Amino acid sequence: MLFYKKIAVPAFILSMVLGILAYALSGEISFIIVAISYVLLSVLFHYFIYEVMNPRQYYFYYNLGLSRYHLWGASLLLSLFFGLILLSV
Repeated sequence: MLFYKKIAVPAFILSMVLGILAYALSGEISFIIVAISYVLLSVLFHYFIYEVMNPRQYYFYYNLGLSRYHLWGASLLLSLFFGLILLSV
């Protein structure tokens, strides 16, 4: 999904950095921190990329038949799905 690509990569990289920092501080690998930070960061990136920086890009997706609510719902569901996958690791 083109919409989620702009969100997933930066959120995953930043959540891995936070996981590495948590490992450096505690000495234990915690995928819980990575998963929670990924879900939260993906929502924040969604807001900043599509609501603040490029609000007119919603028109492109609206012309494809996707409303803002569909995009937010898909973003939240995909983020939770990937967060659950990270928790299972």
